[in-house]
Amino acid sequence: MSRWLMLLPLIICHSLGAKELTVGVENIDYKPIYSMESGSYQGYGRELLDQFSAKSGHKLNYVPLPLKRLYSDFLGGSLDLKFPDNPYWSKDLRKGITVHYSDSALEYIDGTLVKPDHIGKGKENLKRLGVIRGFTPWAYADDFKNNVIKLQETTKLSQVMQLADTGRVDGVFFNILVARYFLRHTPGFKENTVVFDPALPYSQDHYSVATLKHQDVILEFNAFLKAEAQWVADLRKKYELDL
Repeated sequence: MSRWLMLLPLIICHSLGAKELTVGVENIDYKPIYSMESGSYQGYGRELLDQFSAKSGHKLNYVPLPLKRLYSDFLGGSLDLKFPDNPYWSKDLRKGITVHYSDSALEYIDGTLVKPDHIGKGKENLKRLGVIRGFTPWAYADDFKNNVIKLQETTKLSQVMQLADTGRVDGVFFNILVARYFLRHTPGFKENTVVFDPALPYSQDHYSVATLKHQDVILEFNAFLKAEAQWVADLRKKYELDL
């Protein structure tokens, strides 16, 4: 299929009149995927959605919210779109609600990162696992329930990395791309302070744009991802987001 045919839904959108849409986003520091800088939504997610806006003609108004409020407002119908989203997140809240999801906007791995000399030692070597508060490592649910592994929560990635660096936790569970970016670009930490251990529990999936009532916009976004595949690949490389 030619690039022009893939762009056809976006061209039609321009001709029929674009929409003004609210996009619910997470008000947390999750560089380089997204973050709030001086009150402005920034990062890979912003640049990706801005490019879609430019191509489609839709005006996107970003609404940064705490996670619980974001789910409440989105599933309650007061936001047009949500990014990122995934059908497996907070499944109980979605019962009885039809949510439409886009194709993959970015692949990710949430996994266990340990010190390099602990790679391959297995789950029995984990007694304390560090996480960001509100980020639940479901792969370890039984271990937490049976008190085999203790969960240690912090409010910032820098804090959980400090726990790992000083040996106060045996590993951290986080998005490995965000963790890698943090270690590369934060003074005081080495890039290999902790590294991903694929032998330990992890989940691999993708981020989508979601909506309750604008399925047509989701179809346009899917067409945009296909037509601009090389541009999107270059954007991932720019933000160091290739797995």
